[in-house]
Amino acid sequence: MAEGSKINYYSTWYGQGDGDISFGSISFDGTCTADVSLRGSDGHHFFEMTKDGPRKGWTTACAPGAFNIECSELLSKTDIGFSIDAKNGDIVIKANNGKIRLEANDIELSAKGPNSKEANIVLDADGGAIKLKSNNITFDATGTLKLV
Repeated sequence: MAEGSKINYYSTWYGQGDGDISFGSISFDGTCTADVSLRGSDGHHFFEMTKDGPRKGWTTACAPGAFNIECSELLSKTDIGFSIDAKNGDIVIKANNGKIRLEANDIELSAKGPNSKEANIVLDADGGAIKLKSNNITFDATGTLKLV
Protein backbone atom coordinates (compact mmCIF):
# COMPACT_ATOMS: atom_id res chain seq x y z
CA MET A 1 0.00 0.00 0.00
CA ALA A 2 1.03 3.57 -0.59
CA GLU A 3 2.43 5.74 2.17
CA GLY A 4 -0.40 7.42 4.08
CA SER A 5 -2.78 4.51 3.44
CA LYS A 6 -5.44 3.75 6.03
CA ILE A 7 -4.76 1.17 8.74
CA ASN A 8 -7.41 -0.77 10.68
CA TYR A 9 -6.11 -2.97 13.49
CA TYR A 10 -9.60 -4.34 14.23
CA SER A 11 -10.64 -5.66 10.82
CA THR A 12 -11.94 -9.20 10.55
CA TRP A 13 -11.76 -11.44 7.50
CA TYR A 14 -13.33 -14.82 6.75
CA GLY A 15 -12.70 -16.55 3.47
CA GLN A 16 -11.21 -19.21 1.30
CA GLY A 17 -10.70 -19.75 -2.45
CA ASP A 18 -14.36 -19.28 -3.37
CA GLY A 19 -14.81 -15.86 -1.77
CA ASP A 20 -14.61 -13.88 1.43
CA ILE A 21 -16.43 -11.51 3.75
CA SER A 22 -14.61 -8.84 5.71
CA PHE A 23 -15.48 -6.17 8.23
CA GLY A 24 -13.30 -3.06 8.37
CA SER A 25 -11.23 -3.89 5.28
CA ILE A 26 -9.14 -1.26 3.52
CA SER A 27 -9.69 -0.59 -0.20
CA PHE A 28 -7.01 -1.66 -2.69
CA ASP A 29 -5.92 1.97 -3.17
CA GLY A 30 -5.70 2.47 0.62
CA THR A 31 -8.09 5.45 0.70
CA CYS A 32 -11.29 3.93 2.12
CA THR A 33 -12.46 1.61 4.88
CA ALA A 34 -15.43 -0.69 4.26
CA ASP A 35 -17.80 -1.59 7.07
CA VAL A 36 -18.67 -4.76 5.13
CA SER A 37 -17.15 -6.24 1.99
CA LEU A 38 -18.36 -9.42 0.28
CA ARG A 39 -16.17 -10.70 -2.57
CA GLY A 40 -16.34 -13.62 -4.95
CA SER A 41 -13.32 -15.55 -6.18
CA ASP A 42 -13.18 -13.19 -9.17
CA GLY A 43 -12.00 -9.77 -7.93
CA HIS A 44 -14.59 -8.12 -10.20
CA HIS A 45 -17.53 -9.64 -8.30
CA PHE A 46 -18.21 -7.84 -5.01
CA PHE A 47 -20.54 -5.91 -2.73
CA GLU A 48 -19.06 -3.21 -0.52
CA MET A 49 -20.35 -0.71 2.04
CA THR A 50 -17.73 2.06 2.35
CA LYS A 51 -17.69 4.23 5.47
CA ASP A 52 -14.95 6.83 4.90
CA GLY A 53 -12.51 8.37 2.44
CA PRO A 54 -13.46 9.74 -1.00
CA ARG A 55 -16.29 7.15 -1.30
CA LYS A 56 -17.79 7.79 2.17
CA GLY A 57 -21.29 6.34 2.41
CA TRP A 58 -21.12 4.55 -0.95
CA THR A 59 -22.64 1.11 -1.43
CA THR A 60 -21.07 -0.52 -4.46
CA ALA A 61 -22.18 -3.71 -6.18
CA CYS A 62 -20.13 -5.01 -9.08
CA ALA A 63 -20.93 -8.02 -11.26
CA PRO A 64 -18.76 -9.17 -14.18
CA GLY A 65 -21.88 -10.77 -15.68
CA ALA A 66 -25.53 -9.75 -15.63
CA PHE A 67 -27.00 -8.05 -12.55
CA ASN A 68 -30.62 -9.09 -12.03
CA ILE A 69 -33.13 -7.82 -9.50
CA GLU A 70 -36.42 -9.67 -9.21
CA CYS A 71 -38.99 -8.53 -6.70
CA SER A 72 -42.66 -7.85 -5.91
CA GLU A 73 -44.04 -11.37 -6.38
CA LEU A 74 -46.27 -10.97 -3.31
CA LEU A 75 -47.55 -7.46 -4.13
CA SER A 76 -50.68 -6.36 -5.95
CA LYS A 77 -50.71 -4.58 -9.31
CA THR A 78 -51.29 -1.19 -7.63
CA ASP A 79 -48.39 -1.46 -5.12
CA ILE A 80 -44.98 0.10 -5.74
CA GLY A 81 -42.81 -2.90 -6.56
CA PHE A 82 -39.39 -1.26 -6.88
CA SER A 83 -38.31 2.23 -5.93
CA ILE A 84 -35.15 4.32 -6.26
CA ASP A 85 -35.12 7.59 -4.34
CA ALA A 86 -32.02 9.78 -4.63
CA LYS A 87 -32.38 12.48 -1.97
CA ASN A 88 -29.82 14.66 -3.79
CA GLY A 89 -27.90 14.33 -7.03
CA ASP A 90 -28.66 12.83 -10.43
CA ILE A 91 -29.69 9.29 -11.32
CA VAL A 92 -27.79 7.92 -14.31
CA ILE A 93 -28.84 4.77 -16.14
CA LYS A 94 -26.25 4.09 -18.82
CA ALA A 95 -25.70 1.34 -21.38
CA ASN A 96 -22.21 1.91 -22.84
CA ASN A 97 -22.70 -0.57 -25.65
CA GLY A 98 -26.41 -1.34 -25.82
CA LYS A 99 -29.97 -0.06 -25.56
CA ILE A 100 -32.08 1.02 -22.62
CA ARG A 101 -35.58 -0.47 -22.83
CA LEU A 102 -38.49 0.49 -20.58
CA GLU A 103 -41.33 -2.03 -20.82
CA ALA A 104 -44.65 -1.79 -18.96
CA ASN A 105 -48.41 -1.60 -19.46
CA ASP A 106 -48.07 2.20 -19.18
CA ILE A 107 -45.02 4.47 -19.00
CA GLU A 108 -45.27 7.91 -17.42
CA LEU A 109 -42.56 10.58 -17.59
CA SER A 110 -43.19 13.43 -15.19
CA ALA A 111 -40.87 16.36 -14.45
CA LYS A 112 -41.95 18.29 -11.36
CA GLY A 113 -39.87 21.26 -10.30
CA PRO A 114 -40.37 24.40 -8.25
CA ASN A 115 -40.50 26.56 -11.40
CA SER A 116 -40.63 26.42 -15.19
CA LYS A 117 -36.82 26.28 -15.43
CA GLU A 118 -36.63 22.96 -13.52
CA ALA A 119 -39.67 21.02 -14.77
CA ASN A 120 -38.53 19.95 -18.23
CA ILE A 121 -38.25 16.74 -20.22
CA VAL A 122 -35.60 16.75 -22.94
CA LEU A 123 -35.40 14.14 -25.71
CA ASP A 124 -32.15 14.40 -27.65
CA ALA A 125 -31.30 11.84 -30.33
CA ASP A 126 -27.89 13.45 -31.08
CA GLY A 127 -28.05 13.18 -34.86
CA GLY A 128 -30.38 10.17 -34.90
CA ALA A 129 -34.17 10.26 -34.99
CA ILE A 130 -37.07 10.44 -32.56
CA LYS A 131 -40.03 8.35 -33.73
CA LEU A 132 -43.49 8.60 -32.20
CA LYS A 133 -45.86 5.78 -33.14
CA SER A 134 -49.34 5.72 -31.65
CA ASN A 135 -53.01 5.55 -32.53
CA ASN A 136 -53.43 9.02 -31.01
CA ILE A 137 -50.97 11.82 -30.26
CA THR A 138 -52.08 14.85 -28.28
CA PHE A 139 -50.08 18.05 -27.81
CA ASP A 140 -51.43 20.23 -25.02
CA ALA A 141 -49.24 23.34 -24.75
CA THR A 142 -50.54 26.19 -22.60
CA GLY A 143 -47.60 28.40 -23.63
CA THR A 144 -45.92 27.76 -26.97
CA LEU A 145 -45.97 24.88 -29.46
CA LYS A 146 -43.35 25.04 -32.17
CA LEU A 147 -43.11 22.43 -34.93
CA VAL A 148 -40.29 22.92 -37.42
